[in-house]
Amino acid sequence: MKERYLNGDSEALTFEELLDETNQLDLSSRQKQWLLTEALPDNPRITINDSGKYAYKPVFNIRDRKSLIRLLEKYDSRGLGAIAYEDIKESLPNADRIIKFLAEKNQLIVITRPVDKKKILFINNLSLSFNVDEEFQKAWRSIAVEGMDETKIEEYLKNHGISSMQDMNIRKSIPIQKRKDTKKRKSNFRKLNNHLDGLLQDYSDKQP
Repeated sequence: MKERYLNGDSEALTFEELLDETNQLDLSSRQKQWLLTEALPDNPRITINDSGKYAYKPVFNIRDRKSLIRLLEKYDSRGLGAIAYEDIKESLPNADRIIKFLAEKNQLIVITRPVDKKKILFINNLSLSFNVDEEFQKAWRSIAVEGMDETKIEEYLKNHGISSMQDMNIRKSIPIQKRKDTKKRKSNFRKLNNHLDGLLQDYSDKQP
């Protein structure tokens, strides 16, 4: 089914049409049951529509070079990294020819990973392009960092008198000043009508 899809035929097939397409009409009923209940439903590259027909499910829904460019741009803008060459080949008809054309037009970049020799694709974001001095390029390429982790790289820089960037954005804690307890001042109350002192009598306990 993948071959049909990559050749431009994405029409879904019934189960019998699928068996005919793959020359497996002589399967036993047990084998057919296994295909219907396990093999086909569990296949991540097969989709079953509402009519019960089967179709190839590509890794990415791309059909031409424009949709490939849009996909790579989306990965670039969202910081998702590269896309595997093999995933594009399983999704895009005439993938090799389209990738070669776009690479020659400087619209995408193909890189072979040194670890597993697999190819990956990046969009060539020309807005990030800038010229680097040739002497700096030579100095950069003269330093071998393959197989070195961040700690070893930092040690190398220190041994050559180069300090690495440190986190300078350290917030200083501001001490909280305690409020001083204000002493309560004793209020001096003035006694009113001092000139009447001794002249007033209490008549509250006297009956009228």
